[in-house]
Amino acid sequence: MDQDLNKNVQQAPNQEEELNTSASQQDQAYDDLVKENQAYLNEEDLEDTEDETSTGSDEEVSFSPQEQQVLMENLRNQLQALAKQREADRQEMLLQVADAVNGRKRAEAETERVRKFAVESLVKALLPVVDALDRALEVTNKDDPALKATYEGLESTMQLFLKELGAFGVERIDPKGEVFDPNKHQAIAMAESRDVAANHILNVMQKGFLLNGRVVRPAMVIVAKAPQNQEAPKEQINIQA
Repeated sequence: MDQDLNKNVQQAPNQEEELNTSASQQDQAYDDLVKENQAYLNEEDLEDTEDETSTGSDEEVSFSPQEQQVLMENLRNQLQALAKQREADRQEMLLQVADAVNGRKRAEAETERVRKFAVESLVKALLPVVDALDRALEVTNKDDPALKATYEGLESTMQLFLKELGAFGVERIDPKGEVFDPNKHQAIAMAESRDVAANHILNVMQKGFLLNGRVVRPAMVIVAKAPQNQEAPKEQINIQA
């Protein structure tokens, strides 16, 4: 009995040292847990943790192997739970950042669209002026000496007007001879033609306009179609013997 007691007494310091080491490791793991996850702990939890740590440092605490295992398992579970929560928060943050970026891009695109087409109503209001100048140029005989100055004045006015409109992204659609495009052209009639290929613009009745690539007014056109085949001459029957 005495020998067993002495043996236990001799082993006690080693066991105590091992327990102290294990406790120190647990304290360190817990401190690391707190430090790594401060974003998930409130200030009151941190104060309670510091009080418990300072109190525990004054007293020696010993744990049985089973208690140590339970404590380590609890810490492991807490770490896993915090890791999952951190990943969930990170994913949520990424989604919010992505939404913010997409919102900014949509706002920039809308601002650019408004900037490009803010003058659309003004352009539409000025188109009749361009049409009037066009008609005046068509009916004025530039070869007539008495009207030559008038024609040149109208032509200069038209060129200057179109140049200023072009500074705002306005382009004129004059598609004579081009392939019919329903996105830019409005067919008002079809006419047979041997000179113009089928489905091409035979004549432009009213020119169209684009504003930064978008149709403000389609060109009103007459589209060519292939002429109908003439009837072949009937086969004559030779009645002579």
